[in-house]
Amino acid sequence: MAEETRGEPRHPVRPWHIGVACVTLAAIIGVVARPGRRATTAPNRILHTPKMPRDNGYVDILRASRQLSASTHRAALNATGASQVEAAQAAAFAAEVAAANDLVRTGLAKEIKCPRPWGAGDPPSPTLFRPHLRELGRALDWLAAREEATGHLGKAADVLLDAVEAGAVLPRGGGWEDLRISATLEAASLPCIERMLGRLSASDMARVAARLDRIAARRPSLADALLEDRDRNSVRIVAWQRDPQGSVLVRTWERVRGQDRVSALSRERDRAAAFAADCRYPLTGKPHVKLPPGPSGLPSDDILRMIRGDHATTLARAAILRTEVALYRYRAAHGRFPDTLEGLVPGNVKALPEDPFAGAFGVPMRYRAEADGRAFTLYSRGRNLRDDGGRRDDVVAGRLVPKRRPWWQRTQPHGVARRR
Repeated sequence: MAEETRGEPRHPVRPWHIGVACVTLAAIIGVVARPGRRATTAPNRILHTPKMPRDNGYVDILRASRQLSASTHRAALNATGASQVEAAQAAAFAAEVAAANDLVRTGLAKEIKCPRPWGAGDPPSPTLFRPHLRELGRALDWLAAREEATGHLGKAADVLLDAVEAGAVLPRGGGWEDLRISATLEAASLPCIERMLGRLSASDMARVAARLDRIAARRPSLADALLEDRDRNSVRIVAWQRDPQGSVLVRTWERVRGQDRVSALSRERDRAAAFAADCRYPLTGKPHVKLPPGPSGLPSDDILRMIRGDHATTLARAAILRTEVALYRYRAAHGRFPDTLEGLVPGNVKALPEDPFAGAFGVPMRYRAEADGRAFTLYSRGRNLRDDGGRRDDVVAGRLVPKRRPWWQRTQPHGVARRR
Protein backbone atom coordinates (compact mmCIF):
# COMPACT_ATOMS: atom_id res chain seq x y z
CA MET A 1 0.00 0.00 0.00
CA ALA A 2 2.88 2.34 0.83
CA GLU A 3 4.62 1.63 -2.46
CA GLU A 4 1.52 2.59 -4.47
CA THR A 5 1.24 5.86 -2.56
CA ARG A 6 4.95 6.67 -3.23
CA GLY A 7 4.48 6.31 -6.97
CA GLU A 8 1.63 8.83 -7.33
CA PRO A 9 2.50 12.47 -8.23
CA ARG A 10 2.38 14.94 -5.32
CA HIS A 11 0.54 17.62 -7.45
CA PRO A 12 -1.45 15.93 -10.16
CA VAL A 13 -2.23 17.92 -13.35
CA ARG A 14 -5.84 18.98 -13.48
CA PRO A 15 -7.73 19.59 -16.75
CA TRP A 16 -8.24 23.26 -15.95
CA HIS A 17 -4.47 23.68 -15.64
CA ILE A 18 -4.12 22.83 -19.30
CA GLY A 19 -6.81 25.37 -20.24
CA VAL A 20 -5.15 28.20 -18.32
CA ALA A 21 -1.79 27.41 -19.91
CA CYS A 22 -3.26 27.44 -23.41
CA VAL A 23 -5.04 30.76 -22.88
CA THR A 24 -1.88 32.38 -21.46
CA LEU A 25 0.25 31.11 -24.34
CA ALA A 26 -2.27 32.35 -26.90
CA ALA A 27 -2.33 35.81 -25.31
CA ILE A 28 1.47 36.03 -25.36
CA ILE A 29 1.63 34.98 -29.01
CA GLY A 30 -1.07 37.50 -29.93
CA VAL A 31 0.76 40.40 -28.34
CA VAL A 32 4.14 39.49 -29.83
CA ALA A 33 2.90 38.65 -33.31
CA ARG A 34 0.39 41.51 -33.66
CA PRO A 35 1.30 43.21 -36.99
CA GLY A 36 2.50 46.76 -36.80
CA ARG A 37 2.06 47.06 -33.02
CA ARG A 38 5.46 48.56 -32.42
CA ALA A 39 5.33 50.75 -35.51
CA THR A 40 1.94 52.33 -34.95
CA THR A 41 1.67 53.12 -31.26
CA ALA A 42 3.52 56.29 -30.27
CA PRO A 43 4.94 56.22 -26.74
CA ASN A 44 3.25 58.38 -24.10
CA ARG A 45 0.57 59.59 -26.54
CA ILE A 46 -3.17 59.58 -25.87
CA LEU A 47 -5.03 60.19 -29.12
CA HIS A 48 -8.65 61.24 -28.88
CA THR A 49 -11.11 61.14 -31.76
CA PRO A 50 -12.89 64.52 -31.99
CA LYS A 51 -16.47 64.36 -30.71
CA MET A 52 -19.13 65.78 -33.00
CA PRO A 53 -22.24 67.59 -31.73
CA ARG A 54 -25.42 65.55 -31.88
CA ASP A 55 -27.19 68.20 -33.99
CA ASN A 56 -24.37 69.70 -36.06
CA GLY A 57 -25.22 72.90 -37.90
CA TYR A 58 -22.40 72.12 -40.32
CA VAL A 59 -24.65 69.53 -41.99
CA ASP A 60 -27.37 72.14 -42.67
CA ILE A 61 -24.91 74.51 -44.34
CA LEU A 62 -23.48 71.64 -46.39
CA ARG A 63 -26.99 70.65 -47.51
CA ALA A 64 -27.75 74.24 -48.55
CA SER A 65 -24.57 74.48 -50.63
CA ARG A 66 -25.29 71.18 -52.36
CA GLN A 67 -28.84 72.21 -53.18
CA LEU A 68 -27.61 75.37 -54.90
CA SER A 69 -24.90 73.49 -56.77
CA ALA A 70 -27.53 71.10 -58.15
CA SER A 71 -29.96 73.87 -59.11
CA THR A 72 -31.06 74.02 -62.75
CA HIS A 73 -31.48 77.81 -62.56
CA ARG A 74 -27.88 78.68 -61.77
CA ALA A 75 -27.55 80.44 -65.12
CA ALA A 76 -29.35 83.36 -63.48
CA LEU A 77 -26.08 84.23 -61.74
CA ASN A 78 -24.65 85.47 -65.04
CA ALA A 79 -27.90 86.61 -66.70
CA THR A 80 -28.89 90.26 -67.05
CA GLY A 81 -32.62 89.62 -66.57
CA ALA A 82 -33.50 91.70 -69.60
CA SER A 83 -35.60 89.07 -71.34
CA GLN A 84 -38.78 87.57 -69.98
CA VAL A 85 -37.26 84.11 -69.85
CA GLU A 86 -34.26 85.33 -67.87
CA ALA A 87 -36.54 87.21 -65.48
CA ALA A 88 -38.57 84.06 -64.80
CA GLN A 89 -35.40 82.03 -64.32
CA ALA A 90 -34.03 84.66 -61.91
CA ALA A 91 -37.25 84.61 -59.89
CA ALA A 92 -37.11 80.80 -59.62
CA PHE A 93 -33.45 80.88 -58.60
CA ALA A 94 -34.13 83.63 -56.05
CA ALA A 95 -36.71 81.37 -54.38
CA GLU A 96 -34.18 78.53 -54.25
CA VAL A 97 -31.46 80.77 -52.80
CA ALA A 98 -33.88 82.14 -50.20
CA ALA A 99 -34.71 78.58 -49.11
CA ALA A 100 -31.01 77.73 -48.94
CA ASN A 101 -30.38 80.89 -46.93
CA ASP A 102 -33.03 79.82 -44.41
CA LEU A 103 -31.21 76.49 -44.12
CA VAL A 104 -27.92 78.32 -43.53
CA ARG A 105 -29.52 80.38 -40.75
CA THR A 106 -30.84 77.21 -39.18
CA GLY A 107 -27.33 75.78 -39.17
CA LEU A 108 -25.80 78.98 -37.76
CA ALA A 109 -28.19 78.82 -34.80
CA LYS A 110 -26.78 75.41 -33.82
CA GLU A 111 -23.42 74.26 -32.57
CA ILE A 112 -21.03 73.88 -35.50
CA LYS A 113 -17.99 71.68 -35.67
CA CYS A 114 -16.09 70.75 -38.80
CA PRO A 115 -16.03 66.96 -39.22
CA ARG A 116 -13.14 64.83 -40.31
CA PRO A 117 -14.10 62.44 -43.15
CA TRP A 118 -13.29 59.05 -41.64
CA GLY A 119 -15.27 57.01 -44.12
CA ALA A 120 -17.38 57.21 -47.25
CA GLY A 121 -20.57 58.04 -45.31
CA ASP A 122 -19.16 60.96 -43.31
CA PRO A 123 -19.73 64.61 -44.37
CA PRO A 124 -16.72 66.17 -46.08
CA SER A 125 -14.66 69.02 -44.68
CA PRO A 126 -14.72 72.50 -46.32
CA THR A 127 -11.57 71.52 -48.20
CA LEU A 128 -13.44 68.70 -49.94
CA PHE A 129 -16.61 70.59 -50.83
CA ARG A 130 -14.85 73.75 -51.99
CA PRO A 131 -16.88 74.03 -55.25
CA HIS A 132 -20.16 73.81 -53.33
CA LEU A 133 -18.96 76.41 -50.84
CA ARG A 134 -18.00 78.74 -53.67
CA GLU A 135 -21.45 78.36 -55.25
CA LEU A 136 -23.08 79.10 -51.90
CA GLY A 137 -21.12 82.33 -51.56
CA ARG A 138 -21.90 83.42 -55.12
CA ALA A 139 -25.59 82.69 -54.70
CA LEU A 140 -25.89 84.58 -51.40
CA ASP A 141 -24.06 87.59 -52.84
CA TRP A 142 -26.39 87.48 -55.86
CA LEU A 143 -29.47 87.39 -53.64
CA ALA A 144 -28.12 90.31 -51.60
CA ALA A 145 -27.55 92.34 -54.77
CA ARG A 146 -31.12 91.56 -55.84
CA GLU A 147 -32.46 92.75 -52.47
CA GLU A 148 -30.29 95.87 -52.66
CA ALA A 149 -31.58 96.68 -56.16
CA THR A 150 -35.15 96.60 -54.88
CA GLY A 151 -34.33 98.93 -51.97
CA HIS A 152 -34.27 96.31 -49.19
CA LEU A 153 -30.85 97.23 -47.83
CA GLY A 154 -31.46 95.67 -44.41
CA LYS A 155 -32.35 92.30 -45.95
CA ALA A 156 -29.34 92.51 -48.24
CA ALA A 157 -27.04 93.13 -45.29
CA ASP A 158 -28.54 90.19 -43.38
CA VAL A 159 -27.92 87.83 -46.31
CA LEU A 160 -24.31 88.98 -46.62
CA LEU A 161 -23.76 88.62 -42.89
CA ASP A 162 -25.06 85.05 -43.12
CA ALA A 163 -22.33 84.33 -45.68
CA VAL A 164 -19.68 86.01 -43.52
CA GLU A 165 -20.69 84.12 -40.38
CA ALA A 166 -20.80 80.82 -42.25
CA GLY A 167 -17.28 81.40 -43.51
CA ALA A 168 -16.07 82.36 -40.03
CA VAL A 169 -17.54 79.44 -38.04
CA LEU A 170 -17.42 76.57 -40.55
CA PRO A 171 -13.74 75.76 -39.81
CA ARG A 172 -14.45 75.39 -36.05
CA GLY A 173 -12.89 72.08 -35.12
CA GLY A 174 -11.13 71.86 -38.47
CA GLY A 175 -7.62 72.50 -39.68
CA TRP A 176 -5.72 75.35 -41.28
CA GLU A 177 -6.77 74.33 -44.79
CA ASP A 178 -10.41 74.62 -43.77
CA LEU A 179 -9.72 78.13 -42.45
CA ARG A 180 -8.28 79.21 -45.78
CA ILE A 181 -11.12 77.72 -47.84
CA SER A 182 -13.88 79.18 -45.67
CA ALA A 183 -12.21 82.60 -45.81
CA THR A 184 -13.32 82.86 -49.46
CA LEU A 185 -16.91 83.39 -48.26
CA GLU A 186 -15.83 86.38 -46.19
CA ALA A 187 -13.59 87.79 -48.91
CA ALA A 188 -16.55 87.91 -51.31
CA SER A 189 -19.17 89.29 -48.90
CA LEU A 190 -17.28 91.82 -46.75
CA PRO A 191 -16.75 94.37 -49.58
CA CYS A 192 -20.46 94.16 -50.46
CA ILE A 193 -21.40 95.07 -46.89
CA GLU A 194 -18.84 97.85 -46.91
CA ARG A 195 -20.44 99.51 -49.94
CA MET A 196 -23.82 99.77 -48.17
CA LEU A 197 -22.66 101.29 -44.87
CA GLY A 198 -23.46 104.89 -45.77
CA ARG A 199 -27.01 104.00 -46.86
CA LEU A 200 -28.17 101.75 -44.03
CA SER A 201 -30.59 103.05 -41.40
CA ALA A 202 -29.59 103.47 -37.77
CA SER A 203 -31.42 100.30 -36.74
CA ASP A 204 -29.80 98.33 -39.56
CA MET A 205 -26.37 99.64 -38.58
CA ALA A 206 -26.92 98.62 -34.96
CA ARG A 207 -27.93 95.14 -36.09
CA VAL A 208 -24.89 94.85 -38.37
CA ALA A 209 -22.57 95.95 -35.55
CA ALA A 210 -24.04 93.40 -33.13
CA ARG A 211 -23.81 90.66 -35.73
CA LEU A 212 -20.17 91.41 -36.52
CA ASP A 213 -19.33 91.32 -32.81
CA ARG A 214 -20.98 87.91 -32.53
CA ILE A 215 -19.06 86.64 -35.55
CA ALA A 216 -15.77 87.82 -34.02
CA ALA A 217 -16.61 85.97 -30.79
CA ARG A 218 -17.45 82.71 -32.61
CA ARG A 219 -14.42 82.75 -34.88
CA PRO A 220 -11.90 79.98 -34.11
CA SER A 221 -8.29 80.99 -33.62
CA LEU A 222 -5.48 79.75 -35.83
CA ALA A 223 -3.77 78.11 -32.85
CA ASP A 224 -6.88 76.09 -32.02
CA ALA A 225 -7.26 75.06 -35.66
CA LEU A 226 -3.67 73.86 -35.77
CA LEU A 227 -4.10 71.77 -32.62
CA GLU A 228 -7.36 70.29 -33.90
CA ASP A 229 -5.66 69.48 -37.18
CA ARG A 230 -2.79 67.84 -35.32
CA ASP A 231 -5.04 65.65 -33.18
CA ARG A 232 -7.35 64.42 -35.90
CA ASN A 233 -4.50 63.78 -38.33
CA SER A 234 -2.68 61.75 -35.69
CA VAL A 235 -5.74 59.57 -35.16
CA ARG A 236 -6.07 59.03 -38.89
CA ILE A 237 -2.38 58.26 -39.33
CA VAL A 238 -2.40 55.64 -36.58
CA ALA A 239 -5.60 54.12 -37.98
CA TRP A 240 -4.07 53.99 -41.45
CA GLN A 241 -0.90 52.30 -40.22
CA ARG A 242 -2.93 49.66 -38.41
CA ASP A 243 -5.23 49.02 -41.36
CA PRO A 244 -3.96 50.63 -44.62
CA GLN A 245 -6.81 49.18 -46.68
CA GLY A 246 -9.67 50.11 -44.36
CA SER A 247 -8.76 53.68 -43.41
CA VAL A 248 -8.81 56.98 -45.22
CA LEU A 249 -5.25 57.51 -46.43
CA VAL A 250 -3.31 60.60 -45.46
CA ARG A 251 -1.55 61.66 -48.63
CA THR A 252 0.91 63.91 -46.84
CA TRP A 253 1.97 61.08 -44.56
CA GLU A 254 2.61 58.84 -47.55
CA ARG A 255 5.58 61.08 -48.35
CA VAL A 256 7.22 60.24 -45.04
CA ARG A 257 9.33 57.38 -46.30
CA GLY A 258 12.47 55.81 -44.93
CA GLN A 259 11.78 57.13 -41.43
CA ASP A 260 10.62 55.70 -38.15
CA ARG A 261 6.88 56.32 -38.35
CA VAL A 262 6.47 56.49 -34.57
CA SER A 263 9.16 59.12 -34.05
CA ALA A 264 7.95 61.00 -37.15
CA LEU A 265 4.44 61.15 -35.71
CA SER A 266 5.79 62.46 -32.39
CA ARG A 267 7.94 65.08 -34.13
CA GLU A 268 5.01 66.18 -36.29
CA ARG A 269 2.82 66.65 -33.21
CA ASP A 270 5.54 68.55 -31.35
CA ARG A 271 6.09 70.81 -34.34
CA ALA A 272 2.37 71.58 -34.68
CA ALA A 273 2.16 72.35 -30.95
CA ALA A 274 5.15 74.71 -31.17
CA PHE A 275 3.70 76.60 -34.14
CA ALA A 276 0.31 76.83 -32.40
CA ALA A 277 2.06 78.31 -29.37
CA ASP A 278 3.85 80.81 -31.62
CA CYS A 279 0.49 81.87 -33.13
CA ARG A 280 -0.68 82.97 -29.68
CA TYR A 281 1.98 85.71 -29.73
CA PRO A 282 1.67 88.92 -31.82
CA LEU A 283 2.79 88.72 -35.43
CA THR A 284 6.15 90.51 -35.44
CA GLY A 285 8.09 88.92 -38.29
CA LYS A 286 10.21 86.80 -35.96
CA PRO A 287 9.17 83.52 -34.35
CA HIS A 288 8.59 83.63 -30.59
CA VAL A 289 8.80 79.84 -30.25
CA LYS A 290 11.55 77.85 -31.94
CA LEU A 291 10.04 75.28 -34.28
CA PRO A 292 11.55 71.82 -33.90
CA PRO A 293 12.49 70.05 -37.14
CA GLY A 294 9.63 68.03 -38.53
CA PRO A 295 9.55 64.93 -40.71
CA SER A 296 10.27 65.44 -44.38
CA GLY A 297 7.26 65.86 -46.65
CA LEU A 298 5.25 68.01 -44.19
CA PRO A 299 4.73 71.82 -44.36
CA SER A 300 7.94 73.83 -44.15
CA ASP A 301 8.53 76.95 -42.05
CA ASP A 302 7.75 79.21 -45.01
CA ILE A 303 4.43 77.48 -45.63
CA LEU A 304 3.45 77.77 -41.97
CA ARG A 305 4.29 81.48 -41.96
CA MET A 306 2.28 81.97 -45.12
CA ILE A 307 -0.69 80.29 -43.44
CA ARG A 308 -0.44 82.74 -40.55
CA GLY A 309 -0.19 85.69 -42.91
CA ASP A 310 -3.33 84.60 -44.77
CA HIS A 311 -5.26 84.20 -41.52
CA ALA A 312 -4.10 87.60 -40.28
CA THR A 313 -5.33 89.17 -43.53
CA THR A 314 -8.78 87.69 -42.93
CA LEU A 315 -8.78 89.04 -39.37
CA ALA A 316 -7.67 92.48 -40.61
CA ARG A 317 -10.52 92.70 -43.11
CA ALA A 318 -13.10 91.79 -40.48
CA ALA A 319 -11.61 94.25 -37.97
CA ILE A 320 -11.63 97.07 -40.51
CA LEU A 321 -15.30 96.46 -41.32
CA ARG A 322 -16.22 96.49 -37.62
CA THR A 323 -14.35 99.78 -37.21
CA GLU A 324 -16.05 101.24 -40.28
CA VAL A 325 -19.49 100.39 -38.90
CA ALA A 326 -18.61 102.22 -35.69
CA LEU A 327 -17.37 105.23 -37.70
CA TYR A 328 -20.58 105.50 -39.70
CA ARG A 329 -22.68 105.16 -36.56
CA TYR A 330 -20.67 108.01 -35.04
CA ARG A 331 -21.26 110.15 -38.13
CA ALA A 332 -25.00 109.48 -37.99
CA ALA A 333 -25.07 110.79 -34.40
CA HIS A 334 -22.61 113.72 -34.68
CA GLY A 335 -22.69 114.71 -38.36
CA ARG A 336 -19.00 114.01 -38.96
CA PHE A 337 -16.36 111.36 -38.46
CA PRO A 338 -14.29 111.51 -35.23
CA ASP A 339 -10.80 112.97 -35.11
CA THR A 340 -9.43 109.80 -33.49
CA LEU A 341 -10.69 106.26 -33.07
CA GLU A 342 -10.81 106.70 -29.30
CA GLY A 343 -13.94 108.80 -29.81
CA LEU A 344 -15.83 105.66 -30.83
CA VAL A 345 -15.50 104.07 -27.37
CA PRO A 346 -17.79 103.23 -25.65
CA GLY A 347 -20.76 104.72 -27.47
CA ASN A 348 -20.31 102.94 -30.79
CA VAL A 349 -18.04 100.02 -29.95
CA LYS A 350 -17.08 98.40 -26.63
CA ALA A 351 -13.40 98.06 -27.58
CA LEU A 352 -11.51 99.03 -30.70
CA PRO A 353 -10.78 96.08 -33.01
CA GLU A 354 -7.10 95.19 -33.06
CA ASP A 355 -4.73 95.30 -36.00
CA PRO A 356 -3.29 91.76 -36.38
CA PHE A 357 -0.29 93.18 -38.24
CA ALA A 358 0.61 95.81 -35.61
CA GLY A 359 3.21 93.63 -33.89
CA ALA A 360 1.51 93.86 -30.47
CA PHE A 361 -1.85 93.17 -28.89
CA GLY A 362 -4.31 95.99 -28.27
CA VAL A 363 -3.15 98.23 -31.12
CA PRO A 364 -6.05 99.56 -33.25
CA MET A 365 -6.10 100.26 -36.96
CA ARG A 366 -4.32 103.26 -38.43
CA TYR A 367 -6.79 106.12 -38.89
CA ARG A 368 -6.87 109.73 -39.93
CA ALA A 369 -9.85 112.02 -40.47
CA GLU A 370 -9.85 114.08 -43.66
CA ALA A 371 -11.79 117.00 -45.18
CA ASP A 372 -12.95 118.33 -41.79
CA GLY A 373 -14.41 115.01 -40.75
CA ARG A 374 -16.28 114.32 -43.99
CA ALA A 375 -13.95 111.49 -45.00
CA PHE A 376 -11.35 109.20 -43.45
CA THR A 377 -8.54 106.79 -44.20
CA LEU A 378 -8.53 103.50 -42.29
CA TYR A 379 -6.06 100.69 -42.86
CA SER A 380 -4.08 97.83 -41.39
CA ARG A 381 -0.31 97.63 -41.79
CA GLY A 382 -0.53 94.57 -44.01
CA ARG A 383 1.62 91.53 -44.59
CA ASN A 384 4.90 93.42 -44.81
CA LEU A 385 4.30 94.65 -41.21
CA ARG A 386 5.14 98.23 -42.20
CA ASP A 387 3.03 101.38 -42.14
CA ASP A 388 2.86 102.39 -45.80
CA GLY A 389 0.18 105.02 -45.27
CA GLY A 390 -2.59 102.95 -46.83
CA ARG A 391 -0.63 101.85 -49.89
CA ARG A 392 1.26 98.79 -51.09
CA ASP A 393 0.42 95.76 -48.93
CA ASP A 394 -1.77 97.62 -46.42
CA VAL A 395 -5.33 96.35 -45.99
CA VAL A 396 -7.35 99.51 -46.62
CA ALA A 397 -10.99 100.38 -46.03
CA GLY A 398 -12.71 100.83 -49.37
CA ARG A 399 -10.67 98.08 -51.02
CA LEU A 400 -10.67 95.23 -48.53
CA VAL A 401 -10.03 92.67 -51.26
CA PRO A 402 -7.82 94.31 -53.92
CA LYS A 403 -7.19 92.80 -57.29
CA ARG A 404 -4.62 90.06 -57.22
CA ARG A 405 -1.20 91.32 -58.30
CA PRO A 406 1.41 89.34 -60.22
CA TRP A 407 3.35 86.93 -58.06
CA TRP A 408 6.64 88.83 -58.43
CA GLN A 409 5.04 91.95 -56.89
CA ARG A 410 3.63 90.23 -53.81
CA THR A 411 5.26 90.41 -50.39
CA GLN A 412 5.55 87.17 -48.49
CA PRO A 413 4.38 87.35 -44.86
CA HIS A 414 6.55 87.12 -41.80
CA GLY A 415 9.65 88.50 -43.47
CA VAL A 416 9.97 85.67 -46.03
CA ALA A 417 11.89 86.66 -49.13
CA ARG A 418 10.08 86.57 -52.46
CA ARG A 419 10.68 83.49 -54.55
CA ARG A 420 11.93 83.87 -58.09
